[in-house]
Amino acid sequence: MKKILVIDESSHLRDYLTQKLPEYGFEVISSPSALDGLVKMRNEVPDLVILDSFLSRGSVEEVLDEKSKHPNTKGIPLILTAGAMDKQTLLRLAQKGIRKILTKPLKIDVLLKGISELLGVPVTLDDTPCIIEAHVNEEIVFIEVAQGLNKEKIELLRYKLAELMELYKLKVPRVLVIMSSLEITKEDSLKLAALFHIVLEETKTRPRLVKVLTTSEFVRDYLAHHEEFQKIEVADSLEKVMDALLGEKAEGSGQPAEHILSSQRPDAAREEKFHLRFGAEKVEERGARPAPGTLLGALPRDALFCVVDDDLVIQELVKKAFSDVGITVKAYNNGREFVMDNEGVSRCTLLFLDLLMPQMDGFATMQALKSMGASFPIIVLSALSRRETVLKAVEYGVKSYVVKPLKPELLRRKAVEVLISL
Repeated sequence: MKKILVIDESSHLRDYLTQKLPEYGFEVISSPSALDGLVKMRNEVPDLVILDSFLSRGSVEEVLDEKSKHPNTKGIPLILTAGAMDKQTLLRLAQKGIRKILTKPLKIDVLLKGISELLGVPVTLDDTPCIIEAHVNEEIVFIEVAQGLNKEKIELLRYKLAELMELYKLKVPRVLVIMSSLEITKEDSLKLAALFHIVLEETKTRPRLVKVLTTSEFVRDYLAHHEEFQKIEVADSLEKVMDALLGEKAEGSGQPAEHILSSQRPDAAREEKFHLRFGAEKVEERGARPAPGTLLGALPRDALFCVVDDDLVIQELVKKAFSDVGITVKAYNNGREFVMDNEGVSRCTLLFLDLLMPQMDGFATMQALKSMGASFPIIVLSALSRRETVLKAVEYGVKSYVVKPLKPELLRRKAVEVLISL
């Protein structure tokens, strides 16, 4: 049995790999720090090391240097998992015996294929086409499942949900599972059960707070005939399921239901925790450049963020929010300016879009972008919080909806949350 050592401060990732990799016949040893990892590397002499790029107690280069000094560990192949890194760092690390560098958040199929190649052990993966996305909007967790149900990606959802629960400090969130364009059959029963088990376990929510949007009679019947899922409500239209979610959220809150979904203003305590990495990572000092491997460090350094808003103050606020992480922000005064800029549209990584603007408003802009085949995520910035407005934005594929006034910390957190779900 091949032995794999995982050195990563994130308890979520260590737990995930410790549970997942044995399914493919690997023995897994985990370590939360560089020092402990080096000790285990020498004592256990694994066949492969998976090393995170950000370690608080010792650097990656120190681990690599110490590894190369010991005759029993020098030849062990190593996979580095990393957030964004500059080319000079990558070239320097590549000369220290790293065999593969994988970007975080990890895609389990890519990781397993890399392990298979390095260790010469065949790994069979579920090849069912499947897209799973997860994001948060005001303590409502949205999970979108498309194409099909894939075992590996369903299990990877556990890691994504744990990440979001910690990032947003959620306790008992409402959950919407969108399966509107997905055909489910009896053959998918085990995967379907696994999906909802993971949703309930990782969100720690009650079944009655989980809603499902689907037209599948099989899904409806399956949930209705399994005791643990019977209280999950199933609807066949977005309006119905949002009414149910908004009703649950508004109950006892003292707020009108139409304001719940779109409200994005967190309390002060949650804002202060924005720079926390899940697991044991250290909090970044205010104003410090985020370290590689943190959630902010995962933002691509060559990204182009675009903001379309006729308010110059908003434009400057968005620019300021990302100035210390090296993200270029390009501003436009209205939708027409943006859609006419072919280079800006083609390079755009993330769009911040106002709804009320002269010449071309936000909805007209989204319609134009849709006809152009643009696929980058959109975060709406608006003072409008009417239920109808939010639902219309969701129908255009908007990933998040932020109500003005805006705060830099919130914009940064929303950008990270949207990009890690891609």
